[in-house]
Amino acid sequence: KGTFIEPNFNNSLTSRYCLVITENKDLQCGFTYMDTTTHEFFMGEFQDTPNRTQLRSLLLRTTPVEIVFREKTMNKDTINMMKNMYWKPVVTSLPSTQPIGVESILYRIKKYFKDLEESNIEILKDLVLMAEESTSGSTSASGLGEYSQCPNYWILQGVYFAIEYLEYLYLAEIVLKKC
Repeated sequence: KGTFIEPNFNNSLTSRYCLVITENKDLQCGFTYMDTTTHEFFMGEFQDTPNRTQLRSLLLRTTPVEIVFREKTMNKDTINMMKNMYWKPVVTSLPSTQPIGVESILYRIKKYFKDLEESNIEILKDLVLMAEESTSGSTSASGLGEYSQCPNYWILQGVYFAIEYLEYLYLAEIVLKKC
């Protein structure tokens, strides 16, 4: 179990996703799930309910082998739910550093996707363009920019956190260069 990158190791037709998720106290969630063997990369965001209906649905659709979240940002009941899924995914907690400013997120994305015009991830191009347009010239005292004004902010949070996690595993150069 867990995140691995050996493409010939598992001949199963089932994707083995690593789900990276971030949320705030208002249950706004951003996520990225990726298959590091096939370099498939998906992202999204949602506003969840107190019962975590959207998160449950995402987990059941993707059945990730690993779930990564930021400590101190997830509700304990949510963590228990993730740990007790029927397929028993590896649940990894990393130190919390959120929220991340839009400028920092864009910098990190552009580090790995230097030429977004050449990128295979069409939606990423659109997300970056919208974020740049919405934050041009705006800053706040916290240095976060006006992230509440940025469309798809929580998707960007999820992408940032996924990149951060891949860097932690020393896989960012391998996985992201092939997307």
